[in-house]
Amino acid sequence: MTEEQKKHQKKINALKKALASDNEKKILEAIKDAREEGDEQLIPALVNILQAPSNNKVKDETFKLLYDLKSQKTVWPLIQEIEKVTDRTLKAQLIAVFWQAGLDASEYLDELIKWAMDEDFFVANEAITVLENICPTVSEEDLMNYLYDISDEINSLEDENPRKNLLLSLAEILKTYPVE
Repeated sequence: MTEEQKKHQKKINALKKALASDNEKKILEAIKDAREEGDEQLIPALVNILQAPSNNKVKDETFKLLYDLKSQKTVWPLIQEIEKVTDRTLKAQLIAVFWQAGLDASEYLDELIKWAMDEDFFVANEAITVLENICPTVSEEDLMNYLYDISDEINSLEDENPRKNLLLSLAEILKTYPVE
């Protein structure tokens, strides 16, 4: 590790510690500093802030930071953290980060489709919004498997279930993806 890398890692560790603080002022300062010096290593700490009881200003600033993410290196850590979140509202808000920040989650089609199919209406809706905004190339076999699973799920739902229309939209979106 170079001296510059060591210095950066030391700063990241200090930011993680500050983000885990109980001091609101310290957290807000760390969020501000993370805009300039942060990286993907901070994603778990930022999600922890959103899961912890804290005031709205801290949560708002955390979401603003997440919505401004630009590095593709943040996509995988964000996917991993979303998988751990049990609060459905927070899960939907975190999935929205992908389209809000313009991050390309194409590599994680399986996770996005799983959320669209298995989660509640609001989480599914956010996952579908992300899927609408990406255009991955999929294998014909994968596409057929996705469409088969979606069809099975649609057939298991009552006609008036609002998820049915979401899943129909999901199938239509997937059909627009280029096939390899």
